[in-house]
Amino acid sequence: MRKFVLVILGGALFGAIAGLVIVGLKDDQAPDAVTALKAPVRVAPPADASTPKVPDLVGAQLNTAEDELDGAGIDHDTVGGGLFGIIDPSAWEVCATDPGAGDDASGGVTLYVQRPGEC
Repeated sequence: MRKFVLVILGGALFGAIAGLVIVGLKDDQAPDAVTALKAPVRVAPPADASTPKVPDLVGAQLNTAEDELDGAGIDHDTVGGGLFGIIDPSAWEVCATDPGAGDDASGGVTLYVQRPGEC
């Protein structure tokens, strides 16, 4: 009997809170049943010559790769660097990039680095 009462009280409490949330929404915030069920549509940007491409940086020193990406105006991030991080970028080698060479770089590039010869 006690479980039954707790379930009923819990359901009533949940319903009351949900009702307050819905009532508290302004008209322009209220979810529309049709738009709430629609999945977002992602449209790929048109492919044109102005889309930056990832240069082939595998095997390059990190400082050279960063200079090339900076010169092209491409955002970049680095993964790796060991325990103390990257103090001297010229002491690290680019092992891989994401996205790969020749791919669209408009979303930025991640450089994966290791010590030279460890890739």
